Amino acid sequence: MRLASLKLVGAVVAVATAGACSATPGAEHDIAGAAQTQAPDLRPDLAQVNDVSLLLPLARSRAAFDRGYLAPASPGRGGALLGEAIYARAFGAPGTLQIGGTPAAPSLAGLKLVAVRFDPCFAETRALREIDEAACKNQMRLVFQTLTFDGNRAKAADDAVHAFYALTRDELARAVQTMIELRVRIAGDRRLGALAPHPLLTTTSGDLDLGVVEEVNRLVASLAGPSNLVQLTQFAPSGLDTTWNFSGFDVAADTPLVIPTLPAGDDTHVAFFAGFTPGELDGDPAFVPASRAPAADNMQSLGNRMTARAAGQAGRRASFAAMLRIEDPGVHTPNTIDCASCHAVDPVRQLVGARHFAEEMSVVPGAFQPDPRWVPDADVAQLPRPDAGVNVHMFSYKGTTPSIHRRTIHESAAVVAHVNARVLPRER
Repeated sequence: MRLASLKLVGAVVAVATAGACSATPGAEHDIAGAAQTQAPDLRPDLAQVNDVSLLLPLARSRAAFDRGYLAPASPGRGGALLGEAIYARAFGAPGTLQIGGTPAAPSLAGLKLVAVRFDPCFAETRALREIDEAACKNQMRLVFQTLTFDGNRAKAADDAVHAFYALTRDELARAVQTMIELRVRIAGDRRLGALAPHPLLTTTSGDLDLGVVEEVNRLVASLAGPSNLVQLTQFAPSGLDTTWNFSGFDVAADTPLVIPTLPAGDDTHVAFFAGFTPGELDGDPAFVPASRAPAADNMQSLGNRMTARAAGQAGRRASFAAMLRIEDPGVHTPNTIDCASCHAVDPVRQLVGARHFAEEMSVVPGAFQPDPRWVPDADVAQLPRPDAGVNVHMFSYKGTTPSIHRRTIHESAAVVAHVNARVLPRER
């Protein structure tokens, strides 16, 4: 099924391809055009979405919890994956508080690795045929969360830290190839389907499969360390868990990240305030500071159900269209839109759009078309999930609820198309 709008029918989504890089100089591919004339190529030796974006399941035994997750202090390439010194430079010494007396960032000591993502051309939006492969930023992103074990299973705090590591093209290709080979060895020619807690990392009893997880952890540790850590981002809750605060750090420049679209001088921190009514968004103001993105890319009037109503039908439809643009990796990247807007799109869709303006939201035309050669419809479904309130997690957990936003699905599908077309060996 192709989704032509934001209407919440089945939760199947369509994806578009974004920029990627070529492993074969001079070999140009027009993904959109070629996809119309070539038959799908879904061989098991080509990448699938769960090969490039891995969400580790939550452990159901103490042994799996203790042994299954890498921590920031775990040995990586040339040192700890995420060292105390760089974390303190980024977000302050342990115990640093922000205005209101809440932690400036999650405590490093409680973080565990919950997700891994590979990207052959970070923050690129151009069509594949237009990419300068030499300029591509090959990266691995690690997602850490505060995890605890309650006696029955692991549970995640409402926070996240993303650590970005620069890779060479050969390292990126070998990493994806390793994940493909792992899948083929265990699952044969079976497709793993849509993004979810990784099905090959779970035993039949539902616990972490330590044997397979340890293979993934060895791969991660071989690729990440202090020498190639390039960026950190984080969010943490405050205000009785009604506000989420976002910030980042440029490791090479040794300075806070400038967040796009925010006003100059107030552009290194942004917050999303949901308000105090359970199941509603009524924070006033919802975004601090407010985005200065142009109207076509600004969805922030929908962050509060009252301001959404005041915007009128035309204003709401424009903001719903902006949400689609924000979710499109061929239009926006973390370098072009503020992180609070990006993380808020999914809860806004659920709690404002579907709850109060479903008919209006459903008629906004969609922008995505997937590349069917590499990514079938079944692989771009957004899986149903229990109500977890305001959920800003794009690829991690809210408590015990896996959270995978459409933006992450779109990015992962785009990466699959790109690595299959341009990164993996051409004889495929």
